[in-house]
Amino acid sequence: MVSERVIAKEWVERQVRFIVREDDIVEYHIAPNTHITLEDQIAITGSLIRELGSVKRYAMIMDTGEFATADPEATRYGRSQEEVSPLIAVGNISRNLAQRLVANFYFTVLKPSMPYRMFSNMEDAEAWCLEMLEAQRKKNS
Repeated sequence: MVSERVIAKEWVERQVRFIVREDDIVEYHIAPNTHITLEDQIAITGSLIRELGSVKRYAMIMDTGEFATADPEATRYGRSQEEVSPLIAVGNISRNLAQRLVANFYFTVLKPSMPYRMFSNMEDAEAWCLEMLEAQRKKNS
């Protein structure tokens, strides 16, 4: 069951709706049938970094809309920005086999610098993100 979420901030950048929750989870909702280009990814990533800042750390639930795709250049750019991102982990919700195959390729070839995990539903992704945040807090205390 998804916990009751309290929204601290919300905005849209290109085809992505961001929801920042008070429990330090960022929801990243990509619209269905969306194609992300390099130009889109630069704007989306810049918006995320600008809006979240660099002090606090977050875990992200990336809710990939049905039939959403991205250019390889957009994916590589997103990976290149992980080091300056305020994120500590990403739980990716994939709704079909094609999305899972692309995500598995990403995890295997591009080697993300933070924990990434695939999920088929919001509840499991949320639970994992909360675990990652708690582990980060313990590590920092």
